Amino acid sequence: MPSRYNHFLRDGDRWLGANLLSGAVMNLRDDDCALVHRLLAMKVRPRQLPERVLYDMLVKSRFLVPADSDETAYLKQLFAVGKQCRVGFSLGLVVTLACNFRCVYCYQDHRRAIMGTDVQDAVMALLRKALPGKEHFTASWFGGEPLLKPRVITDLGRRMIQLCDSLGVNYDCVLTTNGYLLTRANIAMLAAGRVSHIQITLDGPRELHDVTRHLQDGSGTYEVIMANLGNLVRTLPEVPITIRCNITASSMAAGEHAWSRLLSDLEPYRRSVSLTICPAIPSRTSNAHCISKSQFGDFYGHVSTMMEERGFRVASDGPSPGAVSCGAIPRLNWLIGPTGHVSKCTVGADETDGYLGRLGPDGTIDLSAEAARWLNFSPFRLKKCRECSVLPLCMGGCVIVPFDDPHVDRCDIKTNVLMYVKSNLPRKEVIDMTVPQFNLERVEKALEQSATEYYTSLFVQAGIPKDVASKAAMVCATNKCKGPGFQPGGQALQALVTT
Repeated sequence: MPSRYNHFLRDGDRWLGANLLSGAVMNLRDDDCALVHRLLAMKVRPRQLPERVLYDMLVKSRFLVPADSDETAYLKQLFAVGKQCRVGFSLGLVVTLACNFRCVYCYQDHRRAIMGTDVQDAVMALLRKALPGKEHFTASWFGGEPLLKPRVITDLGRRMIQLCDSLGVNYDCVLTTNGYLLTRANIAMLAAGRVSHIQITLDGPRELHDVTRHLQDGSGTYEVIMANLGNLVRTLPEVPITIRCNITASSMAAGEHAWSRLLSDLEPYRRSVSLTICPAIPSRTSNAHCISKSQFGDFYGHVSTMMEERGFRVASDGPSPGAVSCGAIPRLNWLIGPTGHVSKCTVGADETDGYLGRLGPDGTIDLSAEAARWLNFSPFRLKKCRECSVLPLCMGGCVIVPFDDPHVDRCDIKTNVLMYVKSNLPRKEVIDMTVPQFNLERVEKALEQSATEYYTSLFVQAGIPKDVASKAAMVCATNKCKGPGFQPGGQALQALVTT
């Protein structure tokens, strides 16, 4: 029967077929799409060879599933594994709430809170309890701007590395920074701290970026960040770098030519960076410069295509099928604020929202009643999610966004499913029937040739002269492979050998 997670989407002069659970994608012409739908409606496997080839592809790609399969139950198992996360542990560490930027869309209140030694000691007490028996640990440095306080990153990072090494736990270090303070000294500090990934934000070329991401006095930041990026790539060439581009209403209106200028500036670092394009999502404090994700789809398609055509990697910010929708969902992932405030989401990092508890000196987290909202979250508790055809990708969406939010579309994947299929879906298997090489008649001829060679070898082994065996094999392959006699040892083969 057809999978409940099949989608067939018009994309210009073709159709894009996708199964959101398997990640399989098909590029289809109109007549091919009609054929696929006819095969999906069949109750039994077709006997004719060309249709049977495509039918088997649909089965392998999970567009067709057994009638007794429970895809939702399978998704539920995947979600449970991701949520429990028994092999790993992650902490987001907000070094400081202070920031040297004043970005127009920022949702944080930049108070001058700094993570002191008491909170650092409490973090280590927590890790000494949590890490034994784990395979890996990820420390993610956030702010504010974390590089305002490199000493905290140095001191706490060194202690975490020593603990992980003593326990045989793999250590990963991720830094999210505005890039302005990536000085040579700070780059050396990050190298010593085993940084494994860095995210920097550039909101387009200089004339766009400097409008949205400027210093407190309004000064531009683009040129400094680009110079720092060059030093970073030369010093740490093996460290993956993600350039995040937040799209505002003005940058979207600037068009593709403006974004082409950004790519020209990034060209020297093309092999070292990947790009991710995200809408600057409205919040309670900043709406004027932001766009909704429903406005974002077409722009994303054009710009991401341009980036890929120029040889840049466009990173997906979408989840893998069946994965938890956000790093805040796993039970063992926490965000520790500079004063010991515990939350799940970076939106609550400023300690005025998202309060879920406090980290005690002994490493115990004293949780509030609000924590249950996160710890008990499951999309399968919500009928709207449980019955949704995009559930494998969305998995319930953002926990903090109400379904009826006037600004943020919690169901943005469903709203923009074509964009997500084209840009974010891990393409585990692609069937492209729009290219000249993919033709069912050609597939049939190729299989007939393969069958002919198979039967020739079989007949020769049975003692039949090669010239006779070749003719007999050709008859068997071309006339009998379309019916049940195609199976080796079938009645047609036996009759032919006997003759």
